[in-house]
Amino acid sequence: MKKFKCTKHFPKKYQAQTTFDQSGFPIYRRHHIWTPRKRGKQIGRLLYTHHSQGELWYLRLLLTKIRGPTSWDALKRINGVQYKTFKDACRSYGLLDDDNEWHEVLSECCKSGFPSQIRQLFVHIIVNCQVTDLLHLWNLHWKHMVDDIILRQRNVSESPQTILNDKQLEFYALAEIDKLLRSIGKSLKQYSQLPLPPMSYMQAGSNNLVIDETSYNMAEMAAEFDKLFQKCNAEQLDVFNAVLRSVDKNEGQSKEEIESLKKFSEWVLRIGNGQIATPRDGLFDYEEDDIVIPAQFCDPQLTNDVENMIMWTYPKFLDNYKSPQYISERAILTPTNQIVAHLNSAIVETIPGESFSYFSVDRAEDFGA
Repeated sequence: MKKFKCTKHFPKKYQAQTTFDQSGFPIYRRHHIWTPRKRGKQIGRLLYTHHSQGELWYLRLLLTKIRGPTSWDALKRINGVQYKTFKDACRSYGLLDDDNEWHEVLSECCKSGFPSQIRQLFVHIIVNCQVTDLLHLWNLHWKHMVDDIILRQRNVSESPQTILNDKQLEFYALAEIDKLLRSIGKSLKQYSQLPLPPMSYMQAGSNNLVIDETSYNMAEMAAEFDKLFQKCNAEQLDVFNAVLRSVDKNEGQSKEEIESLKKFSEWVLRIGNGQIATPRDGLFDYEEDDIVIPAQFCDPQLTNDVENMIMWTYPKFLDNYKSPQYISERAILTPTNQIVAHLNSAIVETIPGESFSYFSVDRAEDFGA
């Protein structure tokens, strides 16, 4: 060994026959002489990759065609044009076929297949076949995959008037595709060409609250907005623009507050869906419909009574009770009108001054007749 290079023609001693050493271990025969490659530099072996591995597969394809690349960007540079992905470079290099056969298969299935079958076929194609333009394939065929989704959402919401626009239907269809992919150990995130729906659609399932909040006609809402927006005065426009700027800049709440509100919202949704069971820990004598509020949503420094709840919800009440904004920003949710009356009485009693009772009018006298 000189200068970290082997000076022999073979790295191990030549051995004509297999023998055994003193410890009984075999010393295998070595007939062939190892010699370095005499000319040129090249990759001797590339690991196998499946086309479902995405960019890794396209990278391997380029390595087998382009000689002497000096960097990843060099592999993605075809005829002087720099491409963003290895797939785009492969397409420009002419290494990819068109997707006509996949379009024909899906079109044939759309003529007689159920929406669920079309979704299953689509997943089979993108997982097991080589699709060049996945987004184009999706855009041409996804509308045939949603007929059952419309009926399902109407049945869940118990409202035949439930309306879903194209964007909502596409999101629900993508969520169904993600479910099928996850059943075989994959997910929609692995297919970057396909749009990723919001998490509310991925987790919606049969959540009535989500369905109710998304079941509206966007065209009608847009028309209503245009109508009301034109009637805004200067002060209202200032408020409107300030709110939009705050939303765009994600101002107003810290990440901790947003995360806390998110957890609380999810807990409230679970209550609404009947997914919160009555505890059976034996510590208290719970009623059948009792719900235990998690400690993270409670203030351990306050005792559990009505007065503290009012003080926490309406801080500095006597200084602000005349402010409409202060009152409108706060509320205490109660299950029955009886508790509402009790809370109202408790709050009103703290207001100084004489109280008056105003009764409703059954009929009006005709004066001046």
